[in-house]
Amino acid sequence: MADVDIWVDGEIITVDDSTINIPPPQPVPVPVPVISRKQIRLWLWGRDLLDLVEPLIESMPEPDRSFSKIEWQESIEFRHDHPLLQALAAAVGLTAEDIEAGFREASQL
Repeated sequence: MADVDIWVDGEIITVDDSTINIPPPQPVPVPVPVISRKQIRLWLWGRDLLDLVEPLIESMPEPDRSFSKIEWQESIEFRHDHPLLQALAAAVGLTAEDIEAGFREASQL
């Protein structure tokens, strides 16, 4: 084993490198991308889910229906953790992991 000089509390000390216990670096999570209106619609269409969105929104009670309709029709970008997308995904049996994977895939469209 080799001696290593390290800086501790304002001074350099020499330690045997076998006594240094440095944990391995933790993987940095890759953020889920924000996707465009076109990307989410193409991704849903490719899974035969696009035609389910509007009927699901129409089945919501007011004022959720009107609010969700505006969100769906007028949003320029979509985030995987948006409450509307979470609710729609749950209604068609998609998990949070499915949504994240779908957003990663859709971001490539």
